[in-house]
Amino acid sequence: MLVEIVDITFIFLESLGTVLCLIVGVLLWWRKAGIKLTNALLGSLLILYGLTTVGYLFAVTNVYDTYPFLRFLPSDFSWSLAPLFYLFVKARLRPALQFQSNLHYSFHFVLPLLQFIFQMVVTILAYTDPSSEVESTIFFLSYIESMLFWLYNAFYLTITFLFIKKERQTDHWKEPVGHWLYRFAIWLTLFLSINFLHEFFYSSLVPFLQSSNGTTLWLFPVKFASVGINLLLVYQAFAYQYPSFYLQKTAAEHIRLSSQTKEQLENIRAQLDLRLDYYLLFKEANDTKLAQKIKELFEEKQMHLDPELTLATFTKMTGYAQEEVVQFFIEQNTTFATTLNQYRVVSFVEMAMQPTYAHVSILGIAYQAGFNAKATFHSAFKVLKGESPKAYLAYRKSLLAAK
Repeated sequence: MLVEIVDITFIFLESLGTVLCLIVGVLLWWRKAGIKLTNALLGSLLILYGLTTVGYLFAVTNVYDTYPFLRFLPSDFSWSLAPLFYLFVKARLRPALQFQSNLHYSFHFVLPLLQFIFQMVVTILAYTDPSSEVESTIFFLSYIESMLFWLYNAFYLTITFLFIKKERQTDHWKEPVGHWLYRFAIWLTLFLSINFLHEFFYSSLVPFLQSSNGTTLWLFPVKFASVGINLLLVYQAFAYQYPSFYLQKTAAEHIRLSSQTKEQLENIRAQLDLRLDYYLLFKEANDTKLAQKIKELFEEKQMHLDPELTLATFTKMTGYAQEEVVQFFIEQNTTFATTLNQYRVVSFVEMAMQPTYAHVSILGIAYQAGFNAKATFHSAFKVLKGESPKAYLAYRKSLLAAK
């Protein structure tokens, strides 16, 4: 009875995760914020993984035994798992990142497709020539593919941990977000380790597994590790699609000083005559603790660089009630959203004037400055500066060259 309840629970949760994978994958294709090509790639990988879990469900519920022709459906893209998680992390911590249609990024997408082709060839061989020699060859090839799969996952998880560690030290807003992503990476590693140990020790436990009870008990942790991976990816993708879902949880976490010191920022602003831009944003502000805290979050910790920053998250960082924060902006004859975009415009100009951003497009720098939509960026820039970003930068650069 207990075994049946556990199996039913597993099938329900795995089915739920599969449906959500497919739905959120489609939603990512229509995501307005961020870069369309990036969202499309992430959505495609999530859909491929959702199809993989469909195949897994068919296998554990014996659907393939009843309807053998279903084995030829595209349902084996497990190699999409690791690059999917890595690219979600990369896109979240580098909003300006644009996944381009080149060999480097195609690598993440092509390997899962090659895996599907391999599985199709193996399936066709098994049906057309069921001899023992062919069966041995298929077993050997599948074993090699399985080992490569685990090496592949280990590689991606390693570079994911290293990437998070590196990015958390670059900007204030990335510290709490990176901490949240780091915990996700740990859970994914745990679930994958359970699956790996199952495959690794399976051969040595074959005698024990001959009994149906032993088989069922042995598969319990493997099944729920699969459910964990499924739901973990869905949650990660949903949070990427709707960041306010989790940002409030990270807002109160520890935020370190940026690697770029206040002195360096002040030098850049002085050179470009940008110093007044910041101060004018709070021209009527008094020296209350709330005003000082808001200035600190914007001007020192530069939380406006987080493209997913919301009023609720920002309010939690101040330690004040949301009504008090809203009232503060009203007293400045502005709103939180307007002030947020103004700070992003100033940061955009700072970045655009630095040699390190010379190779980055105007829109790419805008994303790096915290904007997540082209229309919002151009509208906010024209309101604050009175002209287009391209014309303004050309004028500023000419002034700087004259000095």
